[in-house]
Order: sequence, then C-alpha cells, then structure tokens
Amino acid sequence: MVKRGIDVGSGSGIWALEMAKEFPEVQWTGLDLFAIERRPSQPSNVEYVKGNVLTGLDFPDGHFDIVHARHLITAVQNWRPVIDELVRITKPGGLIISVEICFPITVYNGTEEDTLKLAPGFAACHNVFMAAFKARGTDLLPGYTVATLLREHASVKETGQLESIFPFTPCTDDPNAIEAGRIMKENVLSMPESTRQIFMSKPGVTEEQFQQIKAGFTNDIERGIPLAAKLWHNWAWRR
Repeated sequence: MVKRGIDVGSGSGIWALEMAKEFPEVQWTGLDLFAIERRPSQPSNVEYVKGNVLTGLDFPDGHFDIVHARHLITAVQNWRPVIDELVRITKPGGLIISVEICFPITVYNGTEEDTLKLAPGFAACHNVFMAAFKARGTDLLPGYTVATLLREHASVKETGQLESIFPFTPCTDDPNAIEAGRIMKENVLSMPESTRQIFMSKPGVTEEQFQQIKAGFTNDIERGIPLAAKLWHNWAWRR
C-alpha cells in the first residue's frame, strides 16, 4: 500500500521536496494558498496543490499517513478548527506534526530588555510587528496552544513536545545552528518588505516611518546581532 504524506502551509515547497528525496517510498504533497512552481529536477513522488486549511481541505478522512504543518502563525487566529482538520485527514495510527515559532524574538539567550539595548532597530521593527499581530488576534504562543489542543483531542491517543531554538541570524557554537542562522538571515532581511501590509495596517504608521523602521532593522541584522526565538515541535498519533 502506498504511504502518503502532506506538508500543510508548504511555502516554497522545500520541506516536501526534501522529504520526497529522503523517503522515496512515500508519495508527498505540498499544499499552500498559492501555487508552488514545479522544479525541473523534482522527484516523481512529490506534487504541489493549492488549498486552505482554514476553509477545509479537499481530501477524504484518513487520507495521509503523515500530516506536517509549520509556521502557520500568521494565517491562524483560531487553532481548534485547524487541528481538527489536520487530525481528520490523518489515517488511524498516522502521525501529526506541528512546528510553530513562539514570540518574542530576542537576542540569543537574552530578554526583550536586552534586545532593546543591543538591537534597538530590530526591537522597534519587532514591536510594531507584534502590535499588528495582536490587533489581528494572532496567537503569539501557538506552540503551547497546539500542544493543549492535541492533548485534549478525542481522536488522538498519544502526544509529545520538544522545544528548540530557532536562529534568525548565526548564533551559538553549534555548526548546524550557525548554518541555519546564515540561511535564515537572508530571509529575515526580506521581512519588512514581505510584511509591509501588516506594518501599514497599524494606525499611525506612515511610509516615512516604515522606511526608518526598515533601515534600523536592516542595520542590526547586518551587524550580526545573534537573534533567536523558541520553536515548539508538537506531534501526535491518530487513534
């Protein structure tokens, strides 16, 4: 019997692609709100489809052996129906995995006060971002919320949690964390522009203020300030 796995909120599709290479016996699906471009060297055991977990997924009950979802924080205000849908499409005995960042982002091993002193430009940008998130009703600690919902779900028989560090820039002496931070740094530098709509939705933020915030943010990232957040890995087995 063919095993199936899905990456919900696949973004660039890279996670599903890497899983397809590592587990060629599994048929992988990368799902996102927007179309994901097929790569020339893409394995035959991965496909990309459009879908929205918030409005329900076009898959039958128990369709997937592995259901993976990560970094849905910007899209989700109410996690209960999302978890219900992820559980629904998981087959009995299948595995559900959720990976979510928990705010705030701070200097590595530091507090928000430390971040304000060491990276004031980043802190100013981060504070506007957080305020906009709160105004939209975004859960800033989704890892904890998901853990609770999975534990309480009637169709889940076993859960587990693991907390790790999510580097936004190179930090720690761990070579893997340094490399992850190096890769993330490029993504982080694009954050102000990619989230411009969120910034501009905050009352009183003008284009001039946005550009000032962006410049301070970019300066702190380029200076190599070590920045990180907590990442919660939750998993559960379907009854």
